[in-house]
Amino acid sequence: MYSIKRFLPLICLLCFIAPLSHADDGYVEIKAGGKPDAFLCGFDVNKTTMKEIFAKLGKEDKREPDPEESREATFSWVRGSLKISAIAWTIYEYPNRHPEGIEVEGADPEKFCGTGRGIFLGDSIDHARKIYAQDKGRGKFSVKKAENVTFKWGEEDTTVYFDIDKDRTITAVGVTAIP
Repeated sequence: MYSIKRFLPLICLLCFIAPLSHADDGYVEIKAGGKPDAFLCGFDVNKTTMKEIFAKLGKEDKREPDPEESREATFSWVRGSLKISAIAWTIYEYPNRHPEGIEVEGADPEKFCGTGRGIFLGDSIDHARKIYAQDKGRGKFSVKKAENVTFKWGEEDTTVYFDIDKDRTITAVGVTAIP
């Protein structure tokens, strides 16, 4: 029978290496620079209310889970080849509350749904990095195995995230902010 003490150095080494390998897990977080960007598809997650989102997009095509049974729900609208989603965490007050986040996915050839800094579906993640990263794209950057790249502003609760394909092209964009 082996003692755990025998494997302790290996366990410590694995605990140190694991946090350094986010790209292998498909996730990369990058420190963002400048003022936080809370805009997507013309909505500001810090100022736009769910009532205003409904006024612009109309009745949602899908709502999950049922708002009467849960305090959180995702409302989704399909507009052509785009799927726009708004996540509301305190659903009982949703008409006058800001969404927790907004996400868009699909094809956007008309460049309808961009971020506040002008990043759209179909753009390259390298372009997004030049716009959002604190180092403006000059530092070392590897997303070879990444599927999701997140730009986070220090202690701010605002986050912009991008899903990317193997060609480093943005396939989905999301903006979250905790009020």
